[in-house]
Amino acid sequence: MGNETVLTQIADRLGGRIGGLLGRAVCLDSGLERNVTEIRLRVGRPISIKRHTDSYFIDSQGKQTLARQAYYVRSEDLSFIMSRICQYSRYAFESDIKQGYITIPGGHRIGIAGKILPDGTITEVSGLSIRIGKAIQGASEKVLPYILRGESDIYSTLIISPPGCGKTTILRDLTRNISTGRIKPYFTGINVGVVDERSEIGACIHGCPTHDVGLRTDLYDGCPKEKGILMMIRGMAPDVIVLDELGGEGDINAVRGAMHAGIRFVATVHGYGIESSSLRLDVKRMIEESLFERYVVLSRLEGPGTIVGIYNENLQNLYERKEK
Repeated sequence: MGNETVLTQIADRLGGRIGGLLGRAVCLDSGLERNVTEIRLRVGRPISIKRHTDSYFIDSQGKQTLARQAYYVRSEDLSFIMSRICQYSRYAFESDIKQGYITIPGGHRIGIAGKILPDGTITEVSGLSIRIGKAIQGASEKVLPYILRGESDIYSTLIISPPGCGKTTILRDLTRNISTGRIKPYFTGINVGVVDERSEIGACIHGCPTHDVGLRTDLYDGCPKEKGILMMIRGMAPDVIVLDELGGEGDINAVRGAMHAGIRFVATVHGYGIESSSLRLDVKRMIEESLFERYVVLSRLEGPGTIVGIYNENLQNLYERKEK
């Protein structure tokens, strides 16, 4: 698999007719590997491939086409895929399925839609959303200088971003740089603990990261953040803890307590701006408390990873001032 592209690996993982169509689509569109962000499979509707700027359907040969000529997904297609991604043991993945997704090797998250039972079990699967995870070295280059505090320390940083704007990609690359160290700007490298609840940062297989998360990084795979923060502090003594997609009050209280103990954090949260009404109340309280020292706001204005601003604890936009 060493010479395969990310999409070819995903196609092989899905297998069957859908996997074959996606494999042919990769061969027909040389730019797809670079531009694809998501693949949608919905029963009774066409396969939809989303790129950075648009989306399109494919036919039974993997060619881009209009809806009426497209290949329409069948329920048996999704049943086959579910068996494949669960490695023919759905019971082993039931806790993940109840969360609404399965993460496959490579850090690709497959969201699941269907009939939801009272205990959270998803049956009669009607749709799958395959979000492409990519490790891009250099993705954090514009952010990194703003969060370094000298040669061996960083500012606690919160990345605020809508879905699909590259926040996890930037977070992963920041983790690598902070952990391994840098020549320019010079940084020695420090101990990093990653609590990877959704298995997207490290894309672990058998507990070992398949993405480069740095030379001084320890990682808990699939561990709830609130629990993992305490475990990491007690067991691994990190200088920095990295989290993707802060959840509810429990996560934030754990972060708050660890910060009071001197731990730095780099974390992400969904939102559309530093003062946006889209931010949850608990996130707004963090900002009001100046819990974090840097806030990186992303958008898709010029493609995924567009930096809207990098703010300090007083909400001054350092990025815009420097660019001017």
